[in-house]
Amino acid sequence: MEKVDIGGEKLSNLHLNSITEIPDLQGCSNLKLLDLSDNAITSLGHGRFTGVPGLHDLLLQNNKIPKVPGDAFLGLTNLQVLQLQENEIREIEEDAFPSLGQPGGHQLGRQPVPCVASTWT
Repeated sequence: MEKVDIGGEKLSNLHLNSITEIPDLQGCSNLKLLDLSDNAITSLGHGRFTGVPGLHDLLLQNNKIPKVPGDAFLGLTNLQVLQLQENEIREIEEDAFPSLGQPGGHQLGRQPVPCVASTWT
């Protein structure tokens, strides 16, 4: 796993850094915006975002993510913007999005997703 020091920053732009994994986010509890777009991330992992409960914007578009695990966004109750478009998503596990805030800013766009469990009713 790659280590990226983003310390106590509120905004972190890791856009276009050839990152292949979600960085270790422990100790980044003040983070509000995380831009990991346009990298080479191939996995969301399980519970990788638990260290950033106040995260408001998570930009993951244009990576190589094939699957959204059920616990990928565990603990992100303040998330308002989630961008996953332009990935290689083929599977979204049930309960992948239940803990997220309102889905108004969540974007999956332009990828063939066979089935998305309805968690926002």
